[in-house]
Amino acid sequence: MTIIDTTCVSRSDILNTFVIPKPVVHDQKVTIHHWQLRDVLIPNDEQHKHELIVPTGQDIFRYNYKTGQKSYFLKDIGYPPTCMASGYGYWAAGGQKGDLTLKDTTSDYQVSITTAPGFTINNGLCFSQLNGEVRLLVSNNDASIRIYSVPDLDLIDTLDFRTAVNHTSVSPDGRKMITVGDDNRVQLFHVTSLGHYELVTTMAGKNDISFLFLMSYY
Repeated sequence: MTIIDTTCVSRSDILNTFVIPKPVVHDQKVTIHHWQLRDVLIPNDEQHKHELIVPTGQDIFRYNYKTGQKSYFLKDIGYPPTCMASGYGYWAAGGQKGDLTLKDTTSDYQVSITTAPGFTINNGLCFSQLNGEVRLLVSNNDASIRIYSVPDLDLIDTLDFRTAVNHTSVSPDGRKMITVGDDNRVQLFHVTSLGHYELVTTMAGKNDISFLFLMSYY
């Protein structure tokens, strides 16, 4: 596992900025169980600065890359994760047979369900918040996004697509959503004040298949 610290260097009279990576290699076993899905190493919340949550087999660990200390986050969740996500005080993992686990990062609360009758692969996870309500969006290999309430994991809505959905990102204000999948289409949705998802536009990406797209405000 490699963590990159960056240093910015600017020329005095030219607005050019260069980033010089200084990688630090940490001897940690992070297991990957799908040759394409690698979204399995995530930062923890603000309460645990300098920590990462990493999977090793079916166990999940907290690793402090400043102190080198490692501790169990969850023991034997029952499957090796294909994807993980964290946000709003929660952590979630998905598996290759529709497995889905949610945990409160500040308590012992934990719940596990199966997301689809066909045991489809969970390709990606994304937390979002709208009107004070936290949601978990699950991108599935059966060409759908399933939206669950948090922390109960009650199914709120299912969005159907024409190909497998690999990743979903939601803007920090919870009002825009972007999806990518097993074709070159990038789809932008508006999230209404009632929590419905309305397609705004479809754009063509450069690659035939996309696996990741991030949204942020500066």
